[in-house]
Amino acid sequence: MARMLLVAALATALAPGARGAFSPPCPSSSLHLAGARHALCQATAGQNILLQRGRLLPTQVTADKQGGTVGSLRGAGTLMMSDQRLVTKPRTSHAWFGVYFDIEAKDTPLTIKSIETGCSSSVDGKTLKVQLWATKEGSFAGKEEDASAWECLGDEEMVLSTIKFDKRAYDSSEAKYGKLPLKTDIVVESGGKRGFMIHTNSMGGLILRGGFGPEAQKNNWRVGAKSDETIHMRVLAGPVTASAPFTLEKDSPGFARAFAGSISYTI
Repeated sequence: MARMLLVAALATALAPGARGAFSPPCPSSSLHLAGARHALCQATAGQNILLQRGRLLPTQVTADKQGGTVGSLRGAGTLMMSDQRLVTKPRTSHAWFGVYFDIEAKDTPLTIKSIETGCSSSVDGKTLKVQLWATKEGSFAGKEEDASAWECLGDEEMVLSTIKFDKRAYDSSEAKYGKLPLKTDIVVESGGKRGFMIHTNSMGGLILRGGFGPEAQKNNWRVGAKSDETIHMRVLAGPVTASAPFTLEKDSPGFARAFAGSISYTI
């Protein structure tokens, strides 16, 4: 239906005497500025169309059934910033003090604007000490217990959103995740990785996700395994933290949990 409406809108815009029909035209050279993959043209008065990989798309992209992206456009001029949001698959019954994970950019740089997640019902309404850290460069792997390799993005006493476990849920696009403290944007270069650590002062402070599909039998991910992705990025699973930040739990070496929540970013 969206495609039919889009075609109809373009047909109207191109009809003789149509108001606002491609004025001014979108220059083809704009698609090559700074290696940009996205450009915005005015198709009709008030109608914005995103040109992506040679396809005309509506500016709104909805989340898929297993997690995915929700996108919109902002800015002025031909080249636009594209707001995106990855929503992971839902939490499982797991929750802990914290977790490490990587964000890997595919073929375009990403700017992380916010990270959203929640706590388990065991700490519903309680004030927690919540910290968000990022590696100064590269993956978390090999840096889990080296505090000097990390920068603190946020440290706050706060009440996290409570996300209840529903064993029947396979879509978390409507979950009411809350934003973590984040004082600055984080850039992940094209083809690169940045490691993240979320830590709380409660055993039920952070919701997590065990395995789905074949992994569900052992309820573990391998460290570095892909847990979620969009066309722009991958999220890679990591180990859990102990009660103190930069301290690994020692009882399950090589196994990991996946981040559960959402990540808002621009490309």
